[in-house]
Amino acid sequence: EKGYGLEDAMKTVRELERTVRDRDREITDCKRKLSDYMDEAQRLISENATLRSLAQVPDDWGMDVSKLELAGQISKASAIAKVKHLEQEVMELENERVELRLKLRSMASLT
Repeated sequence: EKGYGLEDAMKTVRELERTVRDRDREITDCKRKLSDYMDEAQRLISENATLRSLAQVPDDWGMDVSKLELAGQISKASAIAKVKHLEQEVMELENERVELRLKLRSMASLT
């Protein structure tokens, strides 16, 4: 029966490196999207305040803007939690990659 050899280890390392790169891209994309959403939300809140002022509409009339801010904070918290989770996964994969490289070096020194 064939064991886990150098070629198998190299294939595993390449797959893990590809996974880490994919996760890094996903984290970067999530951070960019979060930043875009936060900028857009701030722009909308500022625009709303300006329009209310121009129209002389009191802040307490109509929809409660604080609910929008709360919803934005919840969305922001959710996005931040996802980014942190992905960062943790990347760190775990990176640690696993380092361990596999050490094993690979150890196996290479045995041959």
